[in-house]
Amino acid sequence: MKNFNKILCLVLALVMAAGMLAGCGSSGTAASTGSDASAAGNDETQAKTVKLRVGIGAAADSALGQGVEYFGKLLDEKSGGLIQVELCAGSVLGGDRETIEGVGLGTFEMCNIATGPIANFSASFLPLDLPYVVTDRQTAYSVLDGEMGREVLDTLESTGIYAMSFWELGYRDLYNAKKIIEHPEDLKGLKIRVMENDVFISLFNGLGAYATPMSIGEVFTSLQQGTIDGHDNPIGVTVAGSFYEADPNCTKTHHVYSATVSMINRAFFDSLPAEYQQWIVEADAEARDYERQLVQDLEEKDYAAWIENGGTVTDIDMDEWAQACSFVVDDYKDQIDMDFVNALRGQ
Repeated sequence: MKNFNKILCLVLALVMAAGMLAGCGSSGTAASTGSDASAAGNDETQAKTVKLRVGIGAAADSALGQGVEYFGKLLDEKSGGLIQVELCAGSVLGGDRETIEGVGLGTFEMCNIATGPIANFSASFLPLDLPYVVTDRQTAYSVLDGEMGREVLDTLESTGIYAMSFWELGYRDLYNAKKIIEHPEDLKGLKIRVMENDVFISLFNGLGAYATPMSIGEVFTSLQQGTIDGHDNPIGVTVAGSFYEADPNCTKTHHVYSATVSMINRAFFDSLPAEYQQWIVEADAEARDYERQLVQDLEEKDYAAWIENGGTVTDIDMDEWAQACSFVVDDYKDQIDMDFVNALRGQ
């Protein structure tokens, strides 16, 4: 019986792994990891073909998903087909934390995840999730792409991850299935899904809501089942995920600028030839710029699409909300790098 149970567990593990990978889609032509099976003899100069599985929580047709697809296209061109990318969208590799852990352990090669759950691995990322700190994208880009941003990214090295760059999801808004929200006090009593992040939990609990941390992959079903009343996310993520079907009331709070991090397993990256490493880093930087611009280009179209699909969009007094949320920075000022916060503010 013990042997049977061991065999059963192994079979179930293989089935789960196959199911996860079935949700991944390739960019470019198919390829296998490791040496080209068609290589003649033992020619050590034979170029190696590698595959990069990139996990994201957002849907494949989100700006982030399209950005990763573009990353794959660039790599296919730069490498002459030697590096292929598989987009694994919609949390098919697991929740945000599990996906990050998987990259650190080398279970799969890459992911591109919002900074919220990354803060569980390095508190240096917490300033990025403070409300109303980033109000200007260009200022954020200057900081995140500069020395300060590099220092924050490098704090993930201890987890086995090489964090290459900051991408973005956009500014986060509020969505709920219960009512129109205009003022901060309207949140009282609502169960709001948040990312697995202490800052977000403190923010929404402090505003009188019941913060409910969970992975993005669980949100739609939880809304349908009434486990939560709403959530916060950038408009592009919600439209791509058809969330207007579950919590159609959008409040345009723009309370947090949601950056993401493009990361790769450090040991895997270091094992690649120098030329491959250069292709990956160059393609990542180009795809980052493409994806950031795409988020901005699609923003107003996404709000229009939200309304066209039966949703509502409510504008708010930004100063009122910023004042109501200011307690969060005060609560965390002794735990975070205030120089980083002030730089993000443009101060």
